[in-house]
Amino acid sequence: MPQPRLKIMLVEDDTIIGRYLSEVLEEGGYDVIQCLSNGSDALRAAVPLKPDLVLMDISLPGDIDGVEVARQFKTLHDLPVVFITAHSDRKTIERARDADCYGYVLKPIIDAQVFAAIEMAVQRSNLEGKVRASEEELRLLSAHLQTALEKERLRLAREIHDVLGQMLTALRIDLSWMIRRMPREEGEINRKAGSALRMTDDIIQNVRRICSELRPGVLDDLGLAAAIEWQARDLEKRSGIPFETIVPESDTAIEDERAVALFRIFQEAATNVLRHAGASRVKIELSVANGEARLVVSDNGSGISPAAAGDPSSFGLMGIRERSRHCGGNCTITGNPGRGTTVDVRIPLGG
Repeated sequence: MPQPRLKIMLVEDDTIIGRYLSEVLEEGGYDVIQCLSNGSDALRAAVPLKPDLVLMDISLPGDIDGVEVARQFKTLHDLPVVFITAHSDRKTIERARDADCYGYVLKPIIDAQVFAAIEMAVQRSNLEGKVRASEEELRLLSAHLQTALEKERLRLAREIHDVLGQMLTALRIDLSWMIRRMPREEGEINRKAGSALRMTDDIIQNVRRICSELRPGVLDDLGLAAAIEWQARDLEKRSGIPFETIVPESDTAIEDERAVALFRIFQEAATNVLRHAGASRVKIELSVANGEARLVVSDNGSGISPAAAGDPSSFGLMGIRERSRHCGGNCTITGNPGRGTTVDVRIPLGG
């Protein structure tokens, strides 16, 4: 089956050059679907014409030049742009590069250079498309794994609580019954029984702690705000660092999946503070307004550097960003040296 011809939009204000390029491109096996003379018309024509590539002069008449048009093509339509121009000064080349152009051909025009630039631009665009598709697949896989992990945590927490918890409670009742009926003169046996009862109590406490770490019951029973307050008090007790929490009176608008994501983000952000920040104060703010939930975790510690905030090997920060993205939200992580770090997450409600 023959490959479809590449559709090219030509943007050139010089009529003679535009006609020449159209003929050269058609003879070279491309479809020139439109030849326009200014950037505004080119931007309006992009949606109905759906070109595969834009071949465009940098110097165009009107309020918008080729560099700005190329930026908008990339941002709005993800269209590759090849510049064709008489300007070869350093400033022009830097502006073209900053616009993320896919090729650069100088006038006077050499046909072979035009074809080479177009083919390289198409190849790059195809490769970028494959990379984006792979990234999207990885995000979907990550989201699936996170959902599966939460379901497994919930299942394990219930299993441990319902089965092991009940068995330990029954064991404690039997030990207490035996100790109450044991003759006082059996001192050694009484001590052993008392030790077994205390050990059983410790095991019960540990089981409760494990269940809470797997899936806090307060999150399912009382909601996100209560779960954050409970977790903050627990972290404050264990670390000795004051946690200030500001939460809404009602968080019923935050449905389960988003509530779990925000709670896990809070846990990860708070854990990072305790491990790395050297902070003496932590503040957590949860709010629900304008159709979105916002969680801000800030501290007064050493402050994360931009390099560390963007470190791809930091799986904790990566997890925060991926959980936010999976829920259709966004996350910003900023730090000031000696003045602390702020994790700011916004997630839309519903949808």
